[in-house]
Amino acid sequence: MKAVLQHFGLVPARRGNILCPFHADHRPSCKIYDNSFYCWACGVGGDVINFTARYLNISNLEAAKYLAAAFGIITDGPETLRQQREREKREQQRKAQKKWEQWQRWAFQVLTCYQAKLLEGLRSGDCNNHWWVKYHQKESIVEYYLDCLSDNPEAFYQTYHGEVKRIAEATDSGYQGRPRAAG
Repeated sequence: MKAVLQHFGLVPARRGNILCPFHADHRPSCKIYDNSFYCWACGVGGDVINFTARYLNISNLEAAKYLAAAFGIITDGPETLRQQREREKREQQRKAQKKWEQWQRWAFQVLTCYQAKLLEGLRSGDCNNHWWVKYHQKESIVEYYLDCLSDNPEAFYQTYHGEVKRIAEATDSGYQGRPRAAG
């Protein structure tokens, strides 16, 4: 704090008080501590950055940048280990979310393709057609799967992801481009 006062040409009295620069002070009423200040007359107080911001009438961020420049403090240094870990964690979360969204789209595609094949089989009217038979066996369950997928994808994945994989393999619908399972 004393270095900042010296930078602005303010000299504390013997007891560490200065004339408060934030009001018309006639007696030194602003007490300077090691890392802060407080004016007993106007009630203004804070740390070094607050003092600089008020003194120069700028924001705290601008004051921090001003002090860093004035005292040769490097603020654009390399990323700290903590910042690196936080960034990597955010990237992993983003990748996991993207993978999860891809799996949901893929599952929806598989189920809707399967549903289309079932409907195609029904429209054929041929009871010997494999898909006509499957329609009568599976249409309601496919509707149920689609509802579950849209209502609660996490629970659907936990319960039915294996079934979606089997449907994709059986129909060859989108299985080649199937994303890996989302955790």
